[in-house]
Amino acid sequence: MRLLLVDGHNSHYTREFLEYARTNQIHVLCYPAHGTHAYQGLDVVIFGALKRHWVRERNAFESSTRKAVSKANFISIYARAHRKTLTPESVRAAFQKTGVYPLNPNVITDDMMAPSLETSYDAEGRLPLALPSPVRAMSLAMCQYQNLQDDNAHEITAGSSHSQAAPAWHSVAKEAVEALASTSAAYLVDGTPLNSSHQLPTYLPHPPTPTRKRKHALLDEKPDNEKERAYQDALLEAYAREAQYKSALVGSQATLVLQGMYVERVTKELANHEEKQKKKKKGQLNGDGLPKLLTGDEFYNRVVDHHTTMAEQEATRETRRKQRDERSGLLSVWKEEEQARRERNESRWKAYQEELQLWKDERDQAKMEKRRPRWGKPKRGKLEPPVAKPVGISGVAEEEGENVVDKEDDDDDDQSDDGCKSAIAMEFDKH
Repeated sequence: MRLLLVDGHNSHYTREFLEYARTNQIHVLCYPAHGTHAYQGLDVVIFGALKRHWVRERNAFESSTRKAVSKANFISIYARAHRKTLTPESVRAAFQKTGVYPLNPNVITDDMMAPSLETSYDAEGRLPLALPSPVRAMSLAMCQYQNLQDDNAHEITAGSSHSQAAPAWHSVAKEAVEALASTSAAYLVDGTPLNSSHQLPTYLPHPPTPTRKRKHALLDEKPDNEKERAYQDALLEAYAREAQYKSALVGSQATLVLQGMYVERVTKELANHEEKQKKKKKGQLNGDGLPKLLTGDEFYNRVVDHHTTMAEQEATRETRRKQRDERSGLLSVWKEEEQARRERNESRWKAYQEELQLWKDERDQAKMEKRRPRWGKPKRGKLEPPVAKPVGISGVAEEEGENVVDKEDDDDDDQSDDGCKSAIAMEFDKH
């Protein structure tokens, strides 16, 4: 049995490749997405050394020959660097460095798989208006506790580094997370991937009462003693506190309005992103980025089904292309025949018009000379009918309409032996 490790590119799990691997008892494992920098031996060990050997070989070639690297000499130069890099020792070192052989799962650390600083998100988050310090501290504590849960480190002993780092917030955050897990916002703490269908709980604000003084008449009275003066001062302080509380309440609700607008916009953008991802991953069989055995029965059967579906779709598209080409060819022949027919009818119609004009001149001359015309009125005869359009292209719009000859021809073709005449012939007879 042999083992082959590849990344998740779709060229690595074609049906032909997987069939060859299964036939030859080769297990093909797929790396998780964005992990080849830590898992793949070529990235970890080989490519760095290959780059160094390539630079040396290139410099040596250019220094000795005074020529630049080109397509003609590239392979010979690269081959020397390749042989110096891919040695049995370096290959074994690559498997050992990545923990494949000898097996060592501890080689891959959490720091190696951490997101880059440029693309990682801010753990504290950002909202339109800053949260108060106590609320922000509690939110951060809950997030830190949840991260510990996700890392299977929630059972913290008294002597562990975690307990020393955060003994104050652990119990409070744990109670808050457990309480939140039983609500409709449980997706915030249960590790479920966030999507556009998740909604925050509805907040029902309490409208503040109008800010006005009550029992203000007491403040207009002149105090008779120090005790009444103290009561008036206490009432003024109560009015000031009430106004401050109402102002804070209005500001908080205004903050919620802005944050609601922000969340609504983020939700829409998330929904659009999800829709784009669905379209992008259409036809991809390994789009989740998770590691998997590509030569296993489950994934192989998916590849076979996908290959069959794509072959059927391609066959359908090819059939439609052939049908379109066939219809296009028939339509082209039909247009040529129809154009030739119209030209023949046009020529015949012009000849008939010339003969008719000669007859009219003879008729008018005969009337003046009070005699009979020397020849009879010319007969046009039937014109060629339109060429039948090929079956299957009846819906194709014609580029040019029927000309006058065809329209008049249709009228004239209605003549019969019982003496019926077309409108055009009747018009000619008037003259």
